[in-house]
Amino acid sequence: MFTLKQLDFFILLAKCERIVDVASQKNISQSAISMAIKSLEEDVGTALFERIGKRLLLNDRGKLLLQEIEPSISTLNRAFENFSCEQLSGELNIASSVTISDYLMPKIISEYLSKNDNVKLLLKNANSSDVIKMLKTGVCDIGFIESNYHDNEISSIHMMTDELIIVSQHPNFKVKKEVYIDTLIDKKWVLREEGSGTRLVFLNAIAPIDKELNIIMTFEHTEAIINFLLLDEKYISCLPRIAVAKELEEGKLFEVPIKKMTFERAFIMITRNKKEQTPLLEHFKTHVESIF
Repeated sequence: MFTLKQLDFFILLAKCERIVDVASQKNISQSAISMAIKSLEEDVGTALFERIGKRLLLNDRGKLLLQEIEPSISTLNRAFENFSCEQLSGELNIASSVTISDYLMPKIISEYLSKNDNVKLLLKNANSSDVIKMLKTGVCDIGFIESNYHDNEISSIHMMTDELIIVSQHPNFKVKKEVYIDTLIDKKWVLREEGSGTRLVFLNAIAPIDKELNIIMTFEHTEAIINFLLLDEKYISCLPRIAVAKELEEGKLFEVPIKKMTFERAFIMITRNKKEQTPLLEHFKTHVESIF
């Protein structure tokens, strides 16, 4: 069966009439052109050219074939050219942990879309463990999580280190006096749900403590926890500093410094190793890395 390359050579030769000219345009040998035309003639079962001196002119069968295929081949060539020129057109599915979605993704996505009009970005929010599942099952093209993750199926790039702090509305914490974490265990704790990177980092950091933390409520969103803390001074939580910066500045919440203990976690960009790294995906990854 004839190939697109053979038909492309055929059309060019029909217009140039000289194999040497086609070879020059395509930057390949004359013998390669001759073999392609010979193979095409064998496939269609008839000669398509007649030789007059150094020129090859279409015979009646060649003219008929040219008439039939040229419009279709031109359309296909335009399609390939457009696809090549618009490799940054398309759609990316992004899955991101809640904190990153709320506080970092707006800037990342806004700056990217402002420079790439033909791109569509679809963002889904989930906790870090669900983002990993979505990436591994192909639901999303790229993910952003709130903790280090090691898996042979996944490549990860560190974006930044985020600080978690203990906060409460209780007036006893208005004066920033360091306390030991075990003195706070019995307080009414409000945390993110299981699977959250924020929760995982905090609980892992205080794991040596013998007594179990008094968790009375969990939420899927950081903003919900902040609003809950603002309703009653009895509650306490561990949240990203970037999430409560406004409330701290306005004196609506107070930071509770912890002696000999810090809570930090990495913000990580992840992709699946076996997924084809399209030009659009690579370009978006480069954009994210340039910000951090």
